[in-house]
Amino acid sequence: MDYSSNIININIYDQSVYAEYGYEGHELIEESLTSTVETLAATKPIRNRLRLVFHKKKSMKISEERFVKAYTNSIKNKVTEKNNEIKRCFTTGIILLFVGFALLAFDVFVAASMGEFIYEFFNIFAWVFCWAAVEIFTIHLVQLIIDKRKYKRLLSVEILFKIMGEE
Repeated sequence: MDYSSNIININIYDQSVYAEYGYEGHELIEESLTSTVETLAATKPIRNRLRLVFHKKKSMKISEERFVKAYTNSIKNKVTEKNNEIKRCFTTGIILLFVGFALLAFDVFVAASMGEFIYEFFNIFAWVFCWAAVEIFTIHLVQLIIDKRKYKRLLSVEILFKIMGEE
């Protein structure tokens, strides 16, 4: 496979690449490093698998196995976070849609006999709820799914280490 267009080179100048905290006993990499990988990955074509090449000084004592595990844990946490946001967004959309339709039914069957002002008030109120649900399903939910796919792509990267100056 030709990786030439999908290689991301990152220089590590400091040994403190691990986060000061973990998640459920899992070690993570620094958020700034994760953010750098995300930003650089966004500049590469989506169709091909990425290859991350971390360049480190020979004197650095960074365990490659530990680093790969911490990287994987960090990205898995991002995928889990997006899954939770998708569930929350979907639930909110369903609730808004249900409330909107309930208000619309109330408007048609009850408020119509209460006068023009009350009818229009509930009509507008119902459509606002329905529109909010449509916005969640078409804008927010789609963006969360795109973000989740981006993180899943970052989980499948090939990670290599090179010593600076020994390319």
